[in-house]
Amino acid sequence: MYYQRYNNGGNYFWIFFLAFLMLGGFRLLLMLFGLALAIVVNFLPLIIMGALAFRFVKKVGRNRSVNASLNTKSPEHKRFVEIMVHILIHIAKADGRISSAETQMIRQFFIVQLRFSGGQITWLNDVMESAKTSTENIESLAREFTSQFGYESQLMLLNMVYNVAYSDGEFHSSEASMIDRLAVLLNISAFDHQRIKMAFEAQFGDIANQTNDDKYYAILGITNSATKAEIKKVYRELSKKYHPDKVHHLGDEFKEQAKKKMQDINMAYDELMKRVPA
Repeated sequence: MYYQRYNNGGNYFWIFFLAFLMLGGFRLLLMLFGLALAIVVNFLPLIIMGALAFRFVKKVGRNRSVNASLNTKSPEHKRFVEIMVHILIHIAKADGRISSAETQMIRQFFIVQLRFSGGQITWLNDVMESAKTSTENIESLAREFTSQFGYESQLMLLNMVYNVAYSDGEFHSSEASMIDRLAVLLNISAFDHQRIKMAFEAQFGDIANQTNDDKYYAILGITNSATKAEIKKVYRELSKKYHPDKVHHLGDEFKEQAKKKMQDINMAYDELMKRVPA
């Protein structure tokens, strides 16, 4: 139980404070207040101008950093990234909201997989913020993309979207249905879309942990009944579609992604050619 304490410490303080005011302290306080007010009035313009100058200098430095990063990139690269980010944000919002974890996952993908740094990250953050408030629907984004980029770039975009969707170790049904819709809007054939799906399942799904050859068939997008002749035919088709030179206009980051895709295709082809009978 709490009992009221009869301590006069607070009362003594106020007695001394009142005595201080009565013996000239009030005048001293007014003088100090006036001095402080005079300093603020005299230096306030300098403080405001200093704050504004700092803000503009910081903004100039930020813009210079972004411009220096973007000036080395082609217009195709910049537009590809912008549309891709808007689509990724759209897919992340498929469940009605976008969490900070989802935006961080997208940001990390660009930093880790596409090696974005410095001014590129600042630009990426701006594009992401713009995408969050955009009212543009996925149909118009896909329409703009197909009008500006060829089929190989459309395949690259779909691969990148799947890559981000799988990067958190989970692939949600809302993401799957939205990506299925995106593939149709991008005019990607059902056959090519199925190949891409199977390839990512081979990398991140249950097939990835199997010790048999199913993952190699999945990477090539074929069934395990395929003959050597069919494997060769599919390999030639994939080599044409995913050759790094097909996306050279998008920049080194995406050429590197195409190289990784071709490495997986080459590995699967080599393994199956060793094991499948003639």
